Amino acid sequence: LQGTVRRFDPAHLYEATPAGSLNGRIEANVRGSSLVQSSGRVEFRLSRSRLAGKSLERLNLRADLHRGRAVVALRGSVEGGAIIANGRIRPFDSIPQYRLHGAATGLPGTEAVARTLAGEVGEPVLDIHFQLNGAGFSPKDGRLSGRVELAALREDGDRATLGHSTVALRDGRLDARPELYVG
Repeated sequence: LQGTVRRFDPAHLYEATPAGSLNGRIEANVRGSSLVQSSGRVEFRLSRSRLAGKSLERLNLRADLHRGRAVVALRGSVEGGAIIANGRIRPFDSIPQYRLHGAATGLPGTEAVARTLAGEVGEPVLDIHFQLNGAGFSPKDGRLSGRVELAALREDGDRATLGHSTVALRDGRLDARPELYVG
C-alpha cells in the first residue's frame, strides 16, 4: 500500500483521538492471513499538519511487524519541540497493548513549568522522559502505568533535574504521584 493523506481528521476514525488535519504519506508492505498474524513494515510520515490544536512540522512513525507484534519508532517536531518514542505494540489485539519509552523536549506551553521550577536563568525548556506500559487507548477503558522524569535544559546545555512522577490510569481515573525538586 502506498498513499497520500490530505486534511484527514483522525477523530472521524477513532472517537477518542483528538481532532486534527493530517497531511502526509503512508507506505505499507504487510503479509499474513490476518492482521493478528501479519508481518512486514508500515511507515507513516506527516508534514505540516495539525493535531489537538498544535502544529506538527514533522512526524515519522515506523512499525516493523512480526506476527502481529510491532516494534515502533516515532520521531517528531511540534511547534519547535521534539518528541521521540520507541517500543513494542500489539495493535491488532482486541485490546491493543503497548510498552513505550521516549522523551519530549521543549513542547509548547512547557516553558513556564521549566522556568517556575528551575528559575529564569539560561532560558530553560522542559525535558520529559517517560516509560509507559498499557492496554487500550480510551481514557475511560484503558489501563496505563509508568514513570515520568522531569528536567530543565538550559541554553548552555546544563541539565537540572526537576523531579519525577509515577502515573496510573484505570477505570477512567488518572493517578499521579509527583515528587518535584523546588527551591
